[in-house]
Amino acid sequence: MSLLRSFVVGYGPRSYKYAAPTELIFKREEGFFVGAIMANVVTTEVLILIVYFACLLFTHVGDQTMLTILFVVGVTFPLAFYHHSWALWLGLDHLIETLPRGKK
Repeated sequence: MSLLRSFVVGYGPRSYKYAAPTELIFKREEGFFVGAIMANVVTTEVLILIVYFACLLFTHVGDQTMLTILFVVGVTFPLAFYHHSWALWLGLDHLIETLPRGKK
């Protein structure tokens, strides 16, 4: 079972161009997901800052250890948050605009 479910169709991400039950078009225009990538980058940067300040305030680790921790966070978090940032961007698009439907 997928944690990312469509709020309209009700099942997780697929590689289809449209959802057959509702005829919603999943394909977006070129460059649409640049905002999702930006959200992923900004969220990663904020998390790195939070982890950095938490390490400074609550631990007494050396510089090399702190850089290793920040590097691991900086590499793994964007990969783990990738699909969630796309879903967030699609959700914001759905709130602003309606989802495009196929031709009948």
